[in-house]
Amino acid sequence: MLALSIAGYLAVLAALVTATQGGAKLGARLFFVHDFRWFDSQPASAAWWRRFGVRSTSALASLFVCVALFWCGYFFAGDEVATTTVFVHAGPARDAGMMDGDRVVSIDGTKVDTWEALRQAVQGGRERQIELERTGISRVLRVTPDAHGRIGVAPQDRNVPLGFVDSAVRALRQPFRVISAKIRGATSGLEVQGPVGIVRETSKSGKRNGWSMFFMLGSIAANFWPHLAGLQLFDAATLWLFRKTAPAAEGDSFWRLARLQQGLGLALVSLVAMLALVTVDVLCSVPGLLSAMMLLLMPAPLALVPLTWLVGTQFWGVGRSSLIIVFGMLIPCIAPLASVMLLLRARRELRGRGFRLGWLVVNAPAEAYGLD
Repeated sequence: MLALSIAGYLAVLAALVTATQGGAKLGARLFFVHDFRWFDSQPASAAWWRRFGVRSTSALASLFVCVALFWCGYFFAGDEVATTTVFVHAGPARDAGMMDGDRVVSIDGTKVDTWEALRQAVQGGRERQIELERTGISRVLRVTPDAHGRIGVAPQDRNVPLGFVDSAVRALRQPFRVISAKIRGATSGLEVQGPVGIVRETSKSGKRNGWSMFFMLGSIAANFWPHLAGLQLFDAATLWLFRKTAPAAEGDSFWRLARLQQGLGLALVSLVAMLALVTVDVLCSVPGLLSAMMLLLMPAPLALVPLTWLVGTQFWGVGRSSLIIVFGMLIPCIAPLASVMLLLRARRELRGRGFRLGWLVVNAPAEAYGLD
């Protein structure tokens, strides 16, 4: 099952990349921007809103993959709802004689139909009269919650079938819940479950319910989607900077390489700055300020992975670059190391062509193009 989960993980990444590229091609046709290309050395020959339309179509196409996976999970597996049938742990309920599989019917004479109603009804430290049903027979137990208002039970879930529309509504929300949790973890220094953990949980869920695997695959897609959306934002935001620091840039392929190496440098610096801010936030929290700074920086570190792939294809080919990115998503240090290697390789290549490189500024003598 683990092998199947890893295969699903790789298939999801491939689907996201394919959707991103396909969405860009579709957007280029819809908005008539036929010379659009990520991290080109000059803007495409179209109005800004047309270029924005291409980027939006590309981002939405990959988001559609996330939504589709969650929809399959909800539609075929249904939604898990906590019931008043319980698992019993060590505690007051077990001491009173409650057993796994008992269904709580009422507490102190008040009927409880949901787990939340049950949880609220046992709050407080006084003794409760709990009516339950076991193998069709009604029983009454007296249980006194502990100091935390707990009796030592957990709900057993049941799957509730969902229709097409309900599944779609829930699927549309789910990617943003995953992304929100990812952002909260990044801006608070908390550890968020990464791809390895998600693959492990996918394997476990596959043993329980085959269709529930779609939820974990959807979570993988939702965790990776911000990197693709970050690429769109980072590309658009840094194009003006490149035009300012490389005013003589033309349509030559080496000018595009100059743009890509500048993007890699900015993304790496932003990643270091993000890690520094997280460390400061953990050591001495400054509410609001550090989180706002991290949110502003976030598109650049997120863009690092797909940007590394773009530069890698220039030197290592599509297959090797894709393999590095796959392992980079599983082992976080690989992608930054690969990006540093590519940055140094790109700068050597540009210098060999006569480019004069600063940290941001890029100049090329006229003789480098045979113009003298």
